[in-house]
Amino acid sequence: TEIPKGMSDIMNVVLLGRASNLIKINENGREVLYSFVPIPRSGWGVIVSHPTDKAFASSETFYRGVLVVLAVFVLVGVIFWVGLNQQAIQPLSHLVQYSQRIGRSKTESGDAQLQLDRLARRDDQVGELTNSLIRMEKSINARLNELSSLLKTSAYVLSTLESKTVLKRILNQVEKLLDVEMSAIVAFDETQGLYRVQASHGFSEAYIESLAIEPNDPES
Repeated sequence: TEIPKGMSDIMNVVLLGRASNLIKINENGREVLYSFVPIPRSGWGVIVSHPTDKAFASSETFYRGVLVVLAVFVLVGVIFWVGLNQQAIQPLSHLVQYSQRIGRSKTESGDAQLQLDRLARRDDQVGELTNSLIRMEKSINARLNELSSLLKTSAYVLSTLESKTVLKRILNQVEKLLDVEMSAIVAFDETQGLYRVQASHGFSEAYIESLAIEPNDPES
């Protein structure tokens, strides 16, 4: 290969038996990569030159490709995180807060209730979980109402010894608990040997007087 001016040092290094690489500026002002290796048996040396922009083109292309892949990976990661945050993390955080309020007699705020309604309309696992929590809240509230009614009934029983008053108050709580408009307590009347109405609400007097059940009646 042609050796530019001032490159005699490369020839001297080759003749001394050294192999290496060197970057120099040629007479045209272009950066060139020189690779040289000696041939000891013949006393010769081989010098190969190649412009650096071409010699390192593949490595630069690889470097740019790596940067593009990293940029795409980061962009996909950001998009995935935003989607995951909106579709799963935030809804689950809202459901955790909602579940912690169940049974504490605290109503949801307007915005919180709207968010809960939107989650309940979803047709994925988040929607199923939301509907399960709503059903659980209703069930818990129903049990709490039942316990409250039982506690009030117990309080009424302990507050009076008059059986008629106690029975009427029990009927009142039963109607609230079962959401009915008519109810009656039937008990055995030892004087008549029949089951008769001891307390009632919503029934006519004629029906109450006519209701008499034989103890041994299989259809009673």
